[in-house]
Amino acid sequence: MRDLIYDWLYGGSVALLFTLDRVLKTALLRGAGSDVLNIFPITVTSHINKSGALGIPFSNYIIALVSAVFIFFLIMYFFLSIEKRKMFRARSLLAVIAGSLSNVIDRVFIGGVVDYIAIHPALPVLNIADALIAGGLVSWFISLRGAKIK
Repeated sequence: MRDLIYDWLYGGSVALLFTLDRVLKTALLRGAGSDVLNIFPITVTSHINKSGALGIPFSNYIIALVSAVFIFFLIMYFFLSIEKRKMFRARSLLAVIAGSLSNVIDRVFIGGVVDYIAIHPALPVLNIADALIAGGLVSWFISLRGAKIK
């Protein structure tokens, strides 16, 4: 029963963050100026990233296609993890899938990923989907190391 509660809480949190990411991206695209909110040291701004992760230059269509294939295999791995009762791994993959899906939606319908969290001028501008991907990957690596986390 406790695992079921964790599954619902984690799944709900991922769904909430996915929705918040989509809402913020839509709001920023509908007319917000360059610097919308400045909470030192974080600035909420609007930036469309047409290149790949970390500014790697690739065609937007190639990135969207590769990402869609990647998401397909992640979903397969997600269900395989559930079947094998590796729930911590499945929860980690859920975050990566949600973040990747949000960014692919941007690439297909906007022509690039909408980034809006600027922490420092020397660092790349991020979004909540990027945080979901990074957090999911970190916890996925933990699950592969054999940590006894449920």
